[in-house]
Amino acid sequence: MENIDKINLEKIAQAIQSQDYQTAEKILQQLQQTEIETENIWIKLYQAQLQEGQEKLEKANQNYRELLQKTNNIKIISAARSGIKRIETINNQRKKSKETEIIPQTQTNIENQSNQINGNKELGILILEPILPELKETAAKQLASIFNIDIYTARLQIPTRSWRLYKTGKIQELEKYATKLKLASIPNFCQPINAIEKITVKNINYFESIHPNGIVNCQEKDREEKITFKWEEITKRVSGILPIFENVIERNFRGKTKEKTKTLDYVQIWDLHLNQRNIILRLCDRQYHFHQGITFLIGESTSREKWNHLNQILNKRLSNTPKWTEFQGFGETAKEFHQILKQIQPNLKLARRHETYWDAAFELYSGLIFLKN
Repeated sequence: MENIDKINLEKIAQAIQSQDYQTAEKILQQLQQTEIETENIWIKLYQAQLQEGQEKLEKANQNYRELLQKTNNIKIISAARSGIKRIETINNQRKKSKETEIIPQTQTNIENQSNQINGNKELGILILEPILPELKETAAKQLASIFNIDIYTARLQIPTRSWRLYKTGKIQELEKYATKLKLASIPNFCQPINAIEKITVKNINYFESIHPNGIVNCQEKDREEKITFKWEEITKRVSGILPIFENVIERNFRGKTKEKTKTLDYVQIWDLHLNQRNIILRLCDRQYHFHQGITFLIGESTSREKWNHLNQILNKRLSNTPKWTEFQGFGETAKEFHQILKQIQPNLKLARRHETYWDAAFELYSGLIFLKN
């Protein structure tokens, strides 16, 4: 360990423990660029722990098992075995949870379709809200007791930075869990999926005016319309970034090439909530028509510069409006719930080469914020 900055390794461990996965990942990437073969084992361990915390359980499990084959270090072996055991526990719990959510099949096609419709109306999600880090240990014990899981797993599942999509099922059953969690001082809420679908989302093509009121040209499916609103009508604003994936060819230190899917860029989204009208106005940097409507910057400025200027204007206009920015953490927890996300149709038209859950996850996140309180 002489050639690796031990302080950085301690920072990684602290970041993973506090669920600051972005910091842990950043430091790991720096270490991987300068790694030495004898030190790769330690980096591999932290990488697996980071993946476990990010809910990338399959990759984490694979890395843990590779560690058992590559090292005789007792500490690493113990940590890897513990990681494998935790992942097995989580997978078993999820398997049991999914089994309880299966809608019984009927004998006729008509009855089957009817049950699916009724089932979708009853289907809901349970969200855990973040708590203070100093309360995490107590909350983990309560969570472990309510859901019959081990305390270590519960500790990983208690959020301290953003919402966590924790469980799906019939809304009546989730409401019972929600009550138990609140009695245990674990903040949470549940919401039926069909409530999200009832919110009207309109994509903004461009602003026609921002003073004194906002006037936007919007797109809803194949129809354009003009909407005028007072700035005080906006109850909440939600921002998020969605990754854009591309296939790239990478060469490792041995000269071998391998095709990978990597995040090469991000799409920036702003949602403006008008609760009294049951409308979400959505801004997307890839879809905004900068050549139409009001001019934000004069001269040869890029689309990015114009978008940033638009952000500044909105932040100034909406300085007293609550802003939600913790989508990234929520999205990481939502990706395991494929069946739920498949039922959510995102109101975004992004040219994607690869299917991704991120668009539906943002639709869900913004919708949940819209419905809350």
